[in-house]
Amino acid sequence: MQRRYNMERSDNFAVCGHIARSCPGSGRLFVFTGFPVKSATVIPVCPPEGASVYVDVSFGEKDGFHVIYEDVPEVDSTIKFSYQAQ
Repeated sequence: MQRRYNMERSDNFAVCGHIARSCPGSGRLFVFTGFPVKSATVIPVCPPEGASVYVDVSFGEKDGFHVIYEDVPEVDSTIKFSYQAQ
């Protein structure tokens, strides 16, 4: 018997990844997962001083989630984070 994964169910393994983007200022990034995300965790890796990075899954996107960043300085504008989504 082959198991078929239904990514809308909660009994599957979480999808993990690492993203690095150059993003000065404030805004949002869309992380494409290919399935509706019910929960996501974002862990900043060496965030620029004074910057904040957090996840927002309240948009109800059908194939990913948004990561919101704020107060990223122009000098060191690279945001690096790891994520886990289900």
